[in-house]
Amino acid sequence: MRPLRNALPYLLLPAGGLLAGWATAPAGNAGGGKDAGGAAAREIPVSPRMREARAAGAPMTPDQLLAEARRLADAPAKKSRRTTLDETISGWTDAEVVAALEQAAREPDLLLEQDSMAGDLLRSFSKRDPEKAMRWALEQPLLVRRKFAGHVLSALLPGRYDEALAMAKAHPDLFDGKVPTNVVRAAVTGSARQGAAAFVSRLRQLMEDGSAPFMEFPDDVGKGFDFAAALDSPDFAPLASHKLRDSMIHAWVRDERDAAFRWVLEKDGPGRLGNLLDIRRSHAELTGQVNWMAGKLEALPQEEWQTFLDSTSHSLHHREGHAQLWLEALREPVVRESFRDVAVSAIFSGGPTLMERGLKALDGLPDGEARIRRLETLVQEHTGYRSRPDPSSAAMLRGKLEQWGADPARADAIIGRMNPQEP
Repeated sequence: MRPLRNALPYLLLPAGGLLAGWATAPAGNAGGGKDAGGAAAREIPVSPRMREARAAGAPMTPDQLLAEARRLADAPAKKSRRTTLDETISGWTDAEVVAALEQAAREPDLLLEQDSMAGDLLRSFSKRDPEKAMRWALEQPLLVRRKFAGHVLSALLPGRYDEALAMAKAHPDLFDGKVPTNVVRAAVTGSARQGAAAFVSRLRQLMEDGSAPFMEFPDDVGKGFDFAAALDSPDFAPLASHKLRDSMIHAWVRDERDAAFRWVLEKDGPGRLGNLLDIRRSHAELTGQVNWMAGKLEALPQEEWQTFLDSTSHSLHHREGHAQLWLEALREPVVRESFRDVAVSAIFSGGPTLMERGLKALDGLPDGEARIRRLETLVQEHTGYRSRPDPSSAAMLRGKLEQWGADPARADAIIGRMNPQEP
C-alpha cells in the first residue's frame, strides 16, 4: 500500500463514504460474511462452482492471497501485469479470488488510481465468471460500484461484446441508462467484421434499444468490408448520421480509394467529393490524399471539376495550408489556375489572416509582374462576396504590391477596386 501522508485529507470524505458502504453492505456477499475479527480471520467458504484447490496445505488468508497476487503481478517479467494476474488466479477457487478482491477493495489506491489491484483482479475474475464478478461489483459501496461494473464489462471486450452488451442493458441505472461507449464500439466493430448486413443489423438493434449512438465507423475492421453494400442498403439511411456516413467514406478511401471515388461521384455528385478527404489525418497522409484526388479531378469533365471547386472554396480559404496542397498537386494548367483564382479570392473576405492566405496563393506565379497582373484581373472580374479591407489588411496588400514592383498609382487602383462601391 502506497504511503498516504499528504493524500489523507483528500481521501477523508470519499473514504468515509466508502467505509460506511462497507459497514452496511449485505452480509451475503459473494465471498462470504465478515466477522468481528476482520477479513484476515474469515474462513473462506466453499463455492458451488469451486475450482480444484491450488495445492495441499493450510488455506491462505485474504491478506496472504492478495500479497501473493501482488508479488507475482509486480515481479519483473515479459508479460503484462494483467496477463500475469489472469494466470495467477487460474489456479484459485472462486472464493479465494473474492477474498483477495475484498481485501484489495479496502486499499486507498482504489480511490487514488485509475488502475488498482482490485480493478485488475476483478477484470481477471470477469473473464472467468462475468456473472459472478458483476454480482460482486453490485454489492460494493455506491462510491465505487459503477467503476467496478465498468471493469467487468471491459474485461469481456473486444471478443465477448454480446455478453457485455446484454450485461450493460441489464443494469441501466449504473450507466445513466446508456450502454458505455467502449461496449457499443466493440459490438459495432465485431459486427462489421462479419459483413455489411451484420453491421447494418447491429446499428438498427442499437437504435431500437436506445443505446448510445455509434458516431463513427471503427478504424480496425480490416480490409474487405463491403462499403457499397452497407451504404446502399435501404435500412442504413435512416440509421446513419452524417458523421458516421463520412467516417465510412474515409475508411473506404483507406481500403479501396478508387472505388470510393466512383461511388461518391455517382451517388452524391462532384460537389460531395470533398468528403473523401479526412482532414484529421497527418500532413503526410492528407498530402497523399490530395495528390491522388488531384489526378482524379483533372480527368473529369470541366463542368464536374468546376462543381467540386465551387463546393470546396470555403476550405481553400479557411483551412490553413489547404490551398497550397491543391496548388502543388494539380498539374493541368487550366484546373490549377482556376483553383488559384478561388484561393486568392480570400482577400475579399476581410481580415489580415485571409488576406495573407489569399496573397500566398500567388506565390506559385513566376514573378512579381505576373502576380500584380493576376490581382488586377481578379479585382475587376470577381463577382462573389466582397468586404472592404480593414487598415491592417490594406497595408499588407500595399506592402506586397510594392515588394512586387507596383508603382503607387497601380497599387492605389488595385486597393481601390477591392470594394465594389469604389471605381
